[in-house]
Amino acid sequence: MKNLFSYLVCVVLFTACYKEEVAIYPNVLIIMTDDQGYGDIGLHNNDSISTPYLDQFASEGIQFDRFY
Repeated sequence: MKNLFSYLVCVVLFTACYKEEVAIYPNVLIIMTDDQGYGDIGLHNNDSISTPYLDQFASEGIQFDRFY
């Protein structure tokens, strides 16, 4: 019984002191479309085409306007 208690105490102390190292990687989403011009989304001042989700992605992320 004493060995079981010692074992449980060791397990509790080990789990309380153990810190899991979590690597933080950014989420990357690349959207590529075919036959789309620069002004074909609402973000680039197009009033006739509504693209609210792409506009939200662009406003919360990084934009590359000279992608070769």
